Amino acid sequence: MATSMFIGMPPADQLHAMLQPISAQLLKIGNDLMEVKKKQADLVSSFDFFNEKYEALSARLDQVFQCNKELKQVNKDLSQRVIALEREVTDLNQYQRRINLKISGVPVSENEDTTAIVLSVFKKVNPGIQASDIDIAHRLSTRENNSENEHTKPRPIIVKFTTRSSRNSIYENRKNLKDITARNFGFNSTGRIFINENLVLATRQPSTSV
Repeated sequence: MATSMFIGMPPADQLHAMLQPISAQLLKIGNDLMEVKKKQADLVSSFDFFNEKYEALSARLDQVFQCNKELKQVNKDLSQRVIALEREVTDLNQYQRRINLKISGVPVSENEDTTAIVLSVFKKVNPGIQASDIDIAHRLSTRENNSENEHTKPRPIIVKFTTRSSRNSIYENRKNLKDITARNFGFNSTGRIFINENLVLATRQPSTSV
């Protein structure tokens, strides 16, 4: 019976010849699978590498965002501090000018005595004013003069008084100059003369007639 099972089968050498191509194909498929697995492993390795890089970059970006946020806060704090300091400087500057007045409209003359000029102007306002009430009087320099008409009008004279009361006696009676012009003081000009407070630029208001 066992012999009948092999009846009709090709000889062994013929079977070997038939199976050889199949074995070769199976070997090739095996090699291809190994190559695929190797490439797959390389892809996984590359993915892990880029994933690590991405996570590192993401962490770094978070740090940059946090640093930028902190810098913005620092900049905001510094800006507020600068504004506060500017106000303090303005207030201090204005405090130092509290006994000053500014005279505008007095023509410039060669070798002028500004103290004598302002004293003659003040006598029209308050006859009781004395030279001892004036500490110093000088014209604004070109750099200090921020007037829009600095090139067409004479530079103002800044007067520092010795006391606040003498300064106030002039400022409170400045309307006595209403009908007085530069010609009244020997100048060849009919321009008005004005007395105003010596305000810093930040607090300066438009000049008003006296």
